[in-house]
Amino acid sequence: MKQILLIFLLILLVGSYPVNAKQLEVKGTIVAREKSYGHIYQDDEIQTSLLIVRLENIVKGEEKSKYILVSYKWQLKDEVNPEFENQTTSWSFLLSPKKSCKSALRDLQFTFFGGQKISGIQPRFLRNIGSENEPLPFDTKLPCYESRATKVQKIVKFPETQNSAENYRPSFVIEDGLWIDHPQTPLKVFFGGIEEFTNTSNKSISEFGLGCVINPNNDFQVIKSFPVEMRGLNPNQTIFTTESTGTSASMDKLFTCFEMKAKLAAISVKFADNSVWEIK
Repeated sequence: MKQILLIFLLILLVGSYPVNAKQLEVKGTIVAREKSYGHIYQDDEIQTSLLIVRLENIVKGEEKSKYILVSYKWQLKDEVNPEFENQTTSWSFLLSPKKSCKSALRDLQFTFFGGQKISGIQPRFLRNIGSENEPLPFDTKLPCYESRATKVQKIVKFPETQNSAENYRPSFVIEDGLWIDHPQTPLKVFFGGIEEFTNTSNKSISEFGLGCVINPNNDFQVIKSFPVEMRGLNPNQTIFTTESTGTSASMDKLFTCFEMKAKLAAISVKFADNSVWEIK
C-alpha cells in the first residue's frame, strides 16, 4: 500500500512540474548568423545553424556575457525570415539550454571542408547589417541555447541607419589579430571576409607578396612566403574583392598562418618604378 501511495505521489509531482520549466524567454538582436555553403538536405530534414545574439537583458547565471549562441532549428517547409540579415530588428527567443555547443568564438570562426585531409576553409559567421564593426568577445565561452523556428518571433523593426543594405559589404566574424601591418608597410591589409588592400604610398604598386610573420619584441620575422600577387594599385588607392560565396580568396593563407601561430601580412611590395619594399 505504501508503495502504491509513493508511486501515486510521484506521478502527481511529475505531472504538476511545468513542461517548459527549463525554457528561457529572452529578447535580443542577431548580430551574426552561420553562413551556409551549399549543404544539401532532404525535404523533411531539419537544418541547424548557429546565431550570435546580443541580449537586451543578461541571462541570470550568465551575467558575464551579453552575447549567446543560439542553435536555430528549422525545416525547409518553414519560412526563413530574410530579416535575419538585418540588425535593425529585435527578436524574442524561447530557448532551451544546450551545453554541447558552448564555445568561444575563436574556436568557431572557421568552417572546414573535406575528409580526413582538410581541403578548404571558410569564415563561419556572416555579420548582419549594422554589426560590421561591433567588437565581439573571442576568448569568452558563450552560453549556448537551442530553439526551433516557431519559437523565434520578431518584436520590432527599428528605423534604418545609414548602414543600409545598399552600401552593405559582407563582413565575417574573424578576429582582427589574425593579420597585421608592419609599421613601415606601404600596403595595409584587411581580411575580414573581404580582401582589402590600401596603397598608403605616393607611388604606384605593380605587385606584392603576402606571408606569415611573427613579431617577438616588435621585430617582424617572416616564417612563410606565399606566391606574389599581380595587382596594380595607384597611390592612396584602396581595392577590395569579395568572392561570390562571400569568402576571401586569402582565407587559406590566413588559416595557414593561424596554425603556425603567426599572422598574415604584406611582406614585399614592388612599385611601378621597380623599387622594392620588403620585410627583412
